[in-house]
Amino acid sequence: MTPESPFTPKPSFPPAEPVRAKRASAAALAAVLLVGVVTGLWGIRWGLPGRARLRAFPESLRLDPQASQRFAESWEKLYQEIRRAHSEMHSEEPVTYVKGVEEFSPGWNFPPGNLVNSYRALLLQSENPDEKKSFIILSQMRPWRLEFKPLYVQYGGSFIYPLGAFVKAASWLGGFAVVPDIRHYLTHPEDMGSAYLCGRLFMLVFQLGSLWVLYDLGRRLAGWRAGLCAALFFALSPIVAVNSHIIKPHCYAAFWCLAAARYALLALTKGGWREYLLCGLCLGVAMGANFTFLAFTSILPWLWWWRWKSGAAAPEEIRRAAAALIAAAAVCLLLNPYLLLSYRDFAWEMAYARRSGWSLANMATVLSELFNGMGPAVSMLSLLGLAAAFRAGQAKRFLALLFVGTFFILWMVLAQFSGGFVTMSRYYYPCVGLACLIAAIGITEPWPRAAKIAVLSLALADGGLRCVTHLENMRLGSGPRSTRFEAAAWIDSHIPPGASVGLTRYPQPAHTPPFRYDLYRLMVFESPGHLAPGREPEYIVVDEESRPILQEWGKGRYVEFRAFRPLSLGWARVLDSSFYANAGIYVYKRL
Repeated sequence: MTPESPFTPKPSFPPAEPVRAKRASAAALAAVLLVGVVTGLWGIRWGLPGRARLRAFPESLRLDPQASQRFAESWEKLYQEIRRAHSEMHSEEPVTYVKGVEEFSPGWNFPPGNLVNSYRALLLQSENPDEKKSFIILSQMRPWRLEFKPLYVQYGGSFIYPLGAFVKAASWLGGFAVVPDIRHYLTHPEDMGSAYLCGRLFMLVFQLGSLWVLYDLGRRLAGWRAGLCAALFFALSPIVAVNSHIIKPHCYAAFWCLAAARYALLALTKGGWREYLLCGLCLGVAMGANFTFLAFTSILPWLWWWRWKSGAAAPEEIRRAAAALIAAAAVCLLLNPYLLLSYRDFAWEMAYARRSGWSLANMATVLSELFNGMGPAVSMLSLLGLAAAFRAGQAKRFLALLFVGTFFILWMVLAQFSGGFVTMSRYYYPCVGLACLIAAIGITEPWPRAAKIAVLSLALADGGLRCVTHLENMRLGSGPRSTRFEAAAWIDSHIPPGASVGLTRYPQPAHTPPFRYDLYRLMVFESPGHLAPGREPEYIVVDEESRPILQEWGKGRYVEFRAFRPLSLGWARVLDSSFYANAGIYVYKRL
């Protein structure tokens, strides 16, 4: 009798389902996608540029064509200097931040100095400081001339080109006007807001794709209930609620990483060329969008090793894994052709971060960030599920290996750079998806029914409350009840014109309320320590991120005069100072 192959599909990867189970599975998938749509659209308009920000402009500058021309000219000059800095491989781009202390007297007719950049940003940028990069890259391309060279490659071509196509298609459907002249958006900021909105809808499409992949993997590994839990855990994680509402490549690339994991698990049981190659193609798109996700190509060596250890023919498995790796590299390079055609233009950008190093401290920081980003209940469930997976069948054990292996390799890559890369939990976005899947599989272990219901209820309640807190802050951040607009209205009505107002950075949508900067003596300083004794401003306006520095320096000098805080629900709080939607704004007054 022929012994059973180790790759024969096991019950954990069921080949067929009864009709009743299929109906339940379809209903569960529909519920998952509905949750994804609701959470994706909730607060999707947060922090968009629009006419409401014109309140910060002197009346003579509001949508004035001549002022728009001057703003456009300064914008073009800035990016000429940036392109020159790239070509000459300078260590730093043109400075658009304050060094030392800079003062601006009230009563000007056109923004002086770098306030030009600040006022232009009010009309062109969302409240997330990184979202603008996608549109900066697209704005430097000229498709009608077949000029597709990006200004930056941090956001890879496999993300930027589809995003540009999606935005263009939305404009054809009447969503807004795509105009190559920036002056149009300076006089029609609502169109710039619509462009951001289209980009966020693009992100929503791939967020829904990730939910489907997690559902399908959970269903295959442990039944439709596990698939439902995996997708819900992911959709309700605070880190997912935040990043799925931001136009950045992490959420997009995570879909392709999770799809690659799906094909790897299928290859585990089938061992065919098709699954290997599809895994490689998905990995190529993922790392072509976010180069740090090169770490996830380790999936293919893990797959080869696992099948070889289980008795598969080594030469054939090596050929399949090698072909998949070649396919991944080819896709990545084809979608980023300028890395080959003109690498010198991007050399500075590819090596800008200072080397750091591995340590237990930064590993602990990463785990803490992910613990907060997923919520404590789901995080603990994922640890329990991981322990159970290593004792389960081959597919579950392989999934546990993928999670541990890819997480560790990604951490080793990111830990080599300073500048906050280690603590940026969004870089671990695909690992969050795998952790949620492992947590859901853990729920299906043979526990007492009452314990399962209690643990699942706790995880969904905790995750749901944290998710709703972030989404509701996004919703509030899209209207007049946002902390920024409330703070701006309060400043204009309570701080007398001509008073000195301090800012820790040039005014930007991310961290400064849009009050009338021209009415006050603005003092912009790099650090409070740069302020000369006796020259401190009467008031200082800061956001949540700058507040700790001011609190330490300002003891005995300033008192918190007015606070505009984000919404909190029960025990749920917003993630940290990097959550820009409806961020806290604080006004300090000199004693």
